[in-house]
Amino acid sequence: MLGYQALEVCPEVWRLSTTYDWMALEEMIISSKEELHKMKMFRGNGVHKFKSKQYWSNRGTDSLGLNLVPAGIYFNWKNDYDQLGTSAFFWTSSHVYSITLRRVMKDILEYRYIRTDSIGVYYSSRWKKDAYQSCRCVKSMTKEEIAERKERAEKLAKRREHQAKRKK
Repeated sequence: MLGYQALEVCPEVWRLSTTYDWMALEEMIISSKEELHKMKMFRGNGVHKFKSKQYWSNRGTDSLGLNLVPAGIYFNWKNDYDQLGTSAFFWTSSHVYSITLRRVMKDILEYRYIRTDSIGVYYSSRWKKDAYQSCRCVKSMTKEEIAERKERAEKLAKRREHQAKRKK
């Protein structure tokens, strides 16, 4: 869906993920907290934990239960899919702030993407009307619920990785 559609799609008590939601996920695959706050394009080295076990040529483990699939991107300006089967693109609800103009750019949203050959998550931004991308809705939760969920996710990821090692 287009960026402006993604902002409206999530059901009640759910919302489109923000850059900070993605940073919380990326924190699980980043070796240092300093790297997390550097808004550079490539971040982390464990994206296989996010990717589904199928559809990718370089399959993931999906140990975090996100089941991200390579749905690609559809560009309006060329009326064609791009990177279908090789990349996954996800809108966030975070607008870009222009330091030069000293204002929020309401027509531009940040997004995250993962390629088949990625070991980490890429960060960028684009005009809301330029392309159709996937989106992830997240449930609004209290700080306590977030901490509990994070602890459970980490335990589950460790358990799944341990099981995978035993199978080898």
